[in-house]
Amino acid sequence: MTHPASHPLLPYCPSSLAEQLLTGRQRVLLYGEAGIGKSTLTNELARELSGKNQTCFCITADPGSPGFGLPGTVSLGQWQESNWQVLAFEALCTLDAGRFRLPLITAVTRLIRKTPVGLLLIDAPGVVRGIAGSELLMGMVELLDIETVLVLGRQSKPLPLINELLSLGVRI
Repeated sequence: MTHPASHPLLPYCPSSLAEQLLTGRQRVLLYGEAGIGKSTLTNELARELSGKNQTCFCITADPGSPGFGLPGTVSLGQWQESNWQVLAFEALCTLDAGRFRLPLITAVTRLIRKTPVGLLLIDAPGVVRGIAGSELLMGMVELLDIETVLVLGRQSKPLPLINELLSLGVRI
């Protein structure tokens, strides 16, 4: 978790990232294009943290491809042994996170209110281009009180919405 403009990118290493997240209560947004592995990393981080006796919660905020829970919803889960146990969900009745940004952020906000104190991972939708991507990223970070953004990217491509990421004032 480094500042993209001043440090090299970190290798994909869930155990090292989990160590950096052991600071107690914080909200972490996992951000990147669709299919890059945000849900996989969320599961690996939860597994690593569970092994260190750290309680881990997650909101899967991609109604079109949720890491757990039902499609068309955003769900709050707690890592239990080797899987997410759904604690609550909010129906969006759409699979399109890019088009329905405000209802998505509103639903996630309601789930945050139901989240017990502890580490919260938010698995963001893969909307990373244009106005929709910019509004969703900026809105989620500001309205959800995000403290850290884990950006998943490919070495062969520039990070998506890099200017927006650099302007957030949070740990990247």
